[in-house]
Amino acid sequence: MQIDKDHIKIGLRNSWGWITALGTLMMLFGAFIVISPLNLFTASLTIEVLLALGLCVTGILQFMHAWHEKNLQGRMWYALGGLVYALGGLFLIFHPTAGLVSMVLLLAIIMVADGIFMTILGLQSRGRKGWLWLLASGAVSVLVGAILFTDIKSSSSWALGFFVGVAFLVEGVSFTSLGIEARKLNPDEQKFSIGRK
Repeated sequence: MQIDKDHIKIGLRNSWGWITALGTLMMLFGAFIVISPLNLFTASLTIEVLLALGLCVTGILQFMHAWHEKNLQGRMWYALGGLVYALGGLFLIFHPTAGLVSMVLLLAIIMVADGIFMTILGLQSRGRKGWLWLLASGAVSVLVGAILFTDIKSSSSWALGFFVGVAFLVEGVSFTSLGIEARKLNPDEQKFSIGRK
C-alpha cells in the first residue's frame, strides 16, 4: 500500500517551532518537579488528590446510574460499586498520607513484578538482538521497586512526583528532538511505502 506522506512532512516542518517549544516547556516542567523535594511532594499529592476526585465522581455517577437500572439486582450492584468508588475517593481525600503510601506500595509491587517478567523474558531471549536491553530493563525495575519497598513511608512523599517529573523530562526531550528534526524535513525527498510490497 503506497501512502504519500508529503502532507505529514510539510505539517511537521511547518509546526517544528511549536513542537520544539512544547518539548522545551515539558522539559522545564519536569526539571522543576524533580529538582525540589517540595515539588516532588506537591506533584505526588496532586496525583493522589486527582485520583481521589476521579474515584468520587465515578462513584457518584455509578450511584446515579443505579437509579436508572430497571433490574433490582443490577441496581443493587451498581449502587454498591458506586459506594465503593466514592468511599475509596473520600478515604484518599481525608487520609492523603495513607493514600500516597498505598499508591507507592502498589507501584513498588508492579515494578518488581514487571522487572521479574522482563528479566525472565530477557533470559529466554538470550542470543537474540536486544535481549540485554530486556534484561537490563528488568533489573532496573526490580531495583526501583526494591528501593521503594525499603522505606515505603518516605518513598510515598517523593516517588509519584519523581516519576511524573521524569516522564515530563523524557517526553520533553522526545518532542524537542522531533521538532529539531522536523525543521530539517524536505517533503520532496521520497515517498514512503507501508506494508508489503
